[in-house]
Amino acid sequence: MSELNLTYMTGNKGFTLIETITSIFIFSILVVEIGGLMAQSTNLERRAFSAQKIQENTLAVLETMTREIRVGRISNQDNNCTATLLTIEHPTDGTISYSVSNGVVQKTMAGSTVNLSSSEVNFAKLNFCVQGSGVNDNQQPRVTIVSIVENRVGADILQFNIQTTVVSREYSDEF
Repeated sequence: MSELNLTYMTGNKGFTLIETITSIFIFSILVVEIGGLMAQSTNLERRAFSAQKIQENTLAVLETMTREIRVGRISNQDNNCTATLLTIEHPTDGTISYSVSNGVVQKTMAGSTVNLSSSEVNFAKLNFCVQGSGVNDNQQPRVTIVSIVENRVGADILQFNIQTTVVSREYSDEF
């Protein structure tokens, strides 16, 4: 009978089973990490987009209000910063009121009400701190607007605390 000749194969360039399993494991870890990074970057992009919407909307609302406060005469005074309604006498547009209804900033002028803010953002707080609007207080009239603005759209709720002070240029009561 013939004898089986069992010899070791030398110089083979193949992979063993353990090497293959190890390389597949390392590759799968890399794929999972890259997928996680992609998901995280998408989430960060959405948060940045929500923050941009809040900033743009708040800037537009505050710019509209401050422009009219500067040239108008402030009708009401509240030093405690609890006023949620601001009424001014504009030299050309008459009486203008600003308030919040269901998180939307509204401007009332000549009997008609217009929404100043978008429905995509929520003004959770809008208070007016009015000082110097008294007749004999010898102070320049100024309004501090304190607001908390949130996004309504998106999985994460972002919240911005914004405060600005506007000085009225109305001098008639001071002299």
